Amino acid sequence: MSSENDYCVIGLGKFGMSVVRTLEELGKVCLAIDKNEERVQLAANIASEVLILDSTNRNALEDAGIYKIKNIIIAVGSDLAASVVTAVQILNLQKEYNDGTEINIVAKAVDSTHQLLLQAIGINNIILPEIEAGRRAAYRAIWKLGLDLTTVDEKHSIVNVTVKNIRLTNKKLETLKIPNTYNINLIAIKRDNKVIIPRSDERLFLNDEVLFIGKNDNISRVYNDFNLNIGPSTIIKEKAQKVKKKIKKRKKSLFKKKKR
Repeated sequence: MSSENDYCVIGLGKFGMSVVRTLEELGKVCLAIDKNEERVQLAANIASEVLILDSTNRNALEDAGIYKIKNIIIAVGSDLAASVVTAVQILNLQKEYNDGTEINIVAKAVDSTHQLLLQAIGINNIILPEIEAGRRAAYRAIWKLGLDLTTVDEKHSIVNVTVKNIRLTNKKLETLKIPNTYNINLIAIKRDNKVIIPRSDERLFLNDEVLFIGKNDNISRVYNDFNLNIGPSTIIKEKAQKVKKKIKKRKKSLFKKKKR
């Protein structure tokens, strides 16, 4: 494996296996590594290639040709020392065999201390899955929403909302004025398994999946409006009620005229 499109995942716990599965589903060639034989056997059903090795061992990493791979995910989390040593070994190998190609290293951290240690040795792309999952759970609990949410930072998030409100459909985005109304930005629309980067003249349709980014304070409002289950039958009922009210008013008016 030496292509810039190849990936290596080191550490095959729940997080690492999820990364491997996602990469393979996206059509990437993935090498999965762990020192635990059982985990590697499980990964063999998913990954393009698997290896049983101790990632803290420089010689083992060198023999495996890790320095040739340009996208590496260090998913070793529970063993802080193993995670940091693995990162150091990979960085040293990259320096020794550097061919001028930029390497992309993503590392999992379990807490802020782990994060600081990884940053100190030169790893900047760090994920804290437990902390991020905790934030999502807190936001969902506060807003009482079942939405698909990804936190960007403490104040901003990306949300995926399904359009259920027929009143918002078949209208141009420029007419809906979403940024002005909700103080939130619509960044993509998924329709029939296709992703649309919307222009101002794009229209929304029922069951479109809409991706928004904005401040957390504004998310519940846009979710409640777009996910409000108002379908054609509701609109028909509302129109029927309006007609009934008009008929009732006319009857009252005629009754008053007769009295006169």
